[in-house]
Amino acid sequence: MDDIDFDNVPQLMAVGRLTRLIPSLAWFSRMGEPADRPTGELAFRFVSDFGFPDAHVLWHVDPADAAEALEIADTNSPAWEVMEQFRSALTDEAVAGLGEDAVDVALTHIRAVASEVCTNALGDAADKLGLHDQAFLQALVGQAIQASHMSALLLLAEADEDHPVSPFFHLFEAGRAPLALIGQTFHIY
Repeated sequence: MDDIDFDNVPQLMAVGRLTRLIPSLAWFSRMGEPADRPTGELAFRFVSDFGFPDAHVLWHVDPADAAEALEIADTNSPAWEVMEQFRSALTDEAVAGLGEDAVDVALTHIRAVASEVCTNALGDAADKLGLHDQAFLQALVGQAIQASHMSALLLLAEADEDHPVSPFFHLFEAGRAPLALIGQTFHIY
């Protein structure tokens, strides 16, 4: 691991910039608000590029409904399988280009930063919205960490900005909480 040059490898430098960006994002700040056009277009792009062009987007404004949607999400669903296939392919590409040690260190760091920042941001949002369901809050933080992880993988693998998983992070960046694609419905809080 001593031979990893974090200061001169473009992919690792890009992940460093992402790590510094994460604390400045508006994590969870727009949960429960009605959809706006740019975020709606981003959500539709996600489901369409993800291989579910007939899916529709359901914007949750009620936290109980959002929690229920996340609770019934199936980790063996077709959408979950697609996400795992992308994650695996991006990981393979990143490791092939940078080596396993560099990828592991970068992803461990991004997860640690995202975990702390998102936990704090969600605590603030939960207080504002009166959210008290700890399982729901932990699941939301997990989703945000996964989005940060996937965004870092996109950078490490030098994937195009229009990669199908890119909007997942951008929805969080817009203050939303993408919950799950259940059947033909993409749930967002």
